[in-house]
Amino acid sequence: MNSENASDFKRVFRQFSRAERAIKRNERLTLSTPTPAINQLRYAGRHILSALQSDDSKQWAKAENHCTRAWYDAFDGILLYQLRVIADFENAGYPKDAVCHYFPEYPEKLALIRDVQKLFRRGKMAQEMNLPALVGHLNAARRLAPIVAKLSAASTELSKLKGELAAQREESERNARTRRDVIAFVATVAGALIGWFGSCLTLDTFWERLVFTAIMAAVIAGVCWCLLRLCGKPTSTR
Repeated sequence: MNSENASDFKRVFRQFSRAERAIKRNERLTLSTPTPAINQLRYAGRHILSALQSDDSKQWAKAENHCTRAWYDAFDGILLYQLRVIADFENAGYPKDAVCHYFPEYPEKLALIRDVQKLFRRGKMAQEMNLPALVGHLNAARRLAPIVAKLSAASTELSKLKGELAAQREESERNARTRRDVIAFVATVAGALIGWFGSCLTLDTFWERLVFTAIMAAVIAGVCWCLLRLCGKPTSTR
């Protein structure tokens, strides 16, 4: 290897190592494999081998481009993961006062989050990857890192709170239904008693009143039994 190739090799090797560190960071954060970035490093390795075999300077340039692309793709994946965490948090429907309780700085960070979201959309619309876009993705991922970490911690507590509030609402609705059933039960019994009393006044003999009372008692008992079963029926939950 001549001195020129040695210089090219050292430069590309530094970029290769930088991209490799970014890929490892992506894997630790997202718990997934950044396949596009890994493929770019694989292409870079092929060009490095070709350059070493043929002393073709164009191969070094191609290897350098792939290393740069791998670095970009690794941070692009990190940024995409961070924005998904933020989107899931915003779509969870947590109460605003509870969010501010567990993450007081969140309202102040919204402007930064919106700027990064716009940056990411512009990057996806760009036809070619360039150095400003690469640096922008890198800086955006770094700025979002502490925000995403706090959101993840806050989400754990907010999820518990959301579950407790849902259970309270369900219990409140169940109690309201029970109260309505009890009121209907009392109104039915009262109406039956009033009807029985009014009808008794129209009957002349004791036996007529007795038979009518027995019939009414059976009807009231049947109604009460149905209402009691309705009141005691468990509420289905989804």
